[in-house]
Amino acid sequence: MLSRLMKYEMRSQSRLLLPLHALLLLASILGRFFITGKVYERVPTVVFIILITLYLFSLVGISTGTQLFISVRFYQSLFSDEGYLAFTLPVTPGQHLLARTLVGGLWALIDTVIIFASFIILVMVPEVSAHWPELSEALTKELGMDSNAFFILMFLLNCISAFTGIILIYFCIAVGQLFSKHRILMALLTYLGLTALVSVIVLLTSVLSGTLPNTIGFGSETTRFFTESYSQTEYFLSITKNSLILAIVQAVIAYVITHYILSKKINLN
Repeated sequence: MLSRLMKYEMRSQSRLLLPLHALLLLASILGRFFITGKVYERVPTVVFIILITLYLFSLVGISTGTQLFISVRFYQSLFSDEGYLAFTLPVTPGQHLLARTLVGGLWALIDTVIIFASFIILVMVPEVSAHWPELSEALTKELGMDSNAFFILMFLLNCISAFTGIILIYFCIAVGQLFSKHRILMALLTYLGLTALVSVIVLLTSVLSGTLPNTIGFGSETTRFFTESYSQTEYFLSITKNSLILAIVQAVIAYVITHYILSKKINLN
């Protein structure tokens, strides 16, 4: 039954998300031809800037829209009128949650992969590819680590964050259903509050571990921090590591609580 739930959920989400991401890839391919064919030399600069701006906005919009659509789909399928039908099926609440988590997480991963691929298609034109060894060497020197390894690491971290982010959103929606009124508002407030709490915990962890200086400002102690204690890359990677560990722990806890709410506290009124 779990596989049937996943197939149904995948079809429901893919109806919008699949063509949306296909259009993004198509736009990237057209943009690549636009650059390699030097079409930009034959159009006004303003038009070229507008096209680039629209492309960047489309990246942000599709990424945000994907998360929003997955969130709305979770809410509609379990906590709206459709939820009444869902919970009459011979399926446990845990199976409902697992199916939607796997499908929603999969689409979050697909979204991340396609956005990265779209950016690479547009940017890695022959002129850039031909000089990539020199660019890579310069980036490696600036970053203090192999640039290719850095980009791969960032890609993997974004994939993990995308998956854990979906679990967090599901948790906030489930918590919102515990209230009798203004459930969507309470879900949003839960998300904002939890995000702020996590940011504070990451900051405190970084200060206590010595990753972040315990001084604020531009005094000599803070200035020496990046030259004597940590490079900027080490600082960034340390902050990212702390955030990732906390995100995984947070996702596990959020999933368990969401499972409990669906099993024991479900309220469709």
